[in-house]
Amino acid sequence: MQYKRFILFSIVIVSLLFLLFNTSSFQENAAKAASHYYVRSHYASSDFTFLKMAYDTNLGDYIVTYKDKAEQQFSFTMAPRYFPVFVRSDPLNSDL
Repeated sequence: MQYKRFILFSIVIVSLLFLLFNTSSFQENAAKAASHYYVRSHYASSDFTFLKMAYDTNLGDYIVTYKDKAEQQFSFTMAPRYFPVFVRSDPLNSDL
């Protein structure tokens, strides 16, 4: 009986996690948090401010835009779509 209850509980938890990862609010928050961490760790001396975030349907990636003190905007591309935690494009670093 305990084994069946454990299996049922596991299936419910996995299903809820699957639904959570497929919601746009989770994906947007993950992209924003990952880009914030990336900007703070790679450009600590610069003072970037979060401006906006958008999903690009053509690329399937999230575009996160920051601005600096001179009001110049920089857009970072975050991938993959379902768990956007990797920087695919960095306008300040041509190595990516």
